[in-house]
Amino acid sequence: MMSDGLRAIDEAVLFLNMRCGDRLGHALALGIDVEEWYESKSGYVLIPQIDYLDNLVWLYSKIRKYRLTGLEDTLRYIEKRYDEYFRMIYLNHMSEGHLSVVFRDAIEYYNKKGILA
Repeated sequence: MMSDGLRAIDEAVLFLNMRCGDRLGHALALGIDVEEWYESKSGYVLIPQIDYLDNLVWLYSKIRKYRLTGLEDTLRYIEKRYDEYFRMIYLNHMSEGHLSVVFRDAIEYYNKKGILA
């Protein structure tokens, strides 16, 4: 998925304190013709489910952050796929009760940090 490379660039800049002169190997994703790349993959891209879930969250957050308009169908699609993959990945390994506690603690933590509005 092309978003893998874009997400890697974004995460490197945000979380690795990159500065002028630092190298970004994934920046090659910025210069790739998306249609040509997908065609070279015969329209199929295999990635781990957790990476797909991370890509969904990243794409959703960028659409919301930049208030991109006309993407309501895309947001609904991402929400549906997120729910499907989140349940598949996480609910197979923990109870819904335990997950509720994790969510509550995460929301409380992010509220204290001023991250959630």
